[in-house]
Amino acid sequence: MISEKELAELSYPGAPNMQTPVPGPESLKVLQDVPKYECLTRPGGANPPVFDEAMGATVKDPDGNLFIDLTGGVAVSAVGRRHPQVVKAIEQQMGKMMKQVGKMGRTGRGMFAGGGLPPGMLPPLPPNR
Repeated sequence: MISEKELAELSYPGAPNMQTPVPGPESLKVLQDVPKYECLTRPGGANPPVFDEAMGATVKDPDGNLFIDLTGGVAVSAVGRRHPQVVKAIEQQMGKMMKQVGKMGRTGRGMFAGGGLPPGMLPPLPPNR
């Protein structure tokens, strides 16, 4: 179990903390370029927050504003953003092989299907029927 102190250290201290109006001047520079590169149907309205860094349950924009992350970004909901154990596991795997596509096999591929989960992970979902 993680202590309250350890949990607090996983996020930026002092959040929320607004340094500028939102969007601030640095965020506005980013938002001016967005229509050149991204689809305008993305959610967030005319001036969505611009996230520059994230840690735990907090995010920071280019202007230094700290937000509590209520967006639940893809794949971070369970452990927060940049959890040290997750970063370490990713770095270890990247040192071996980053991604395998197609029908090629690789070591460890059957680990999850065979129920051989790493300690502490949930059992696999039942098969689709």
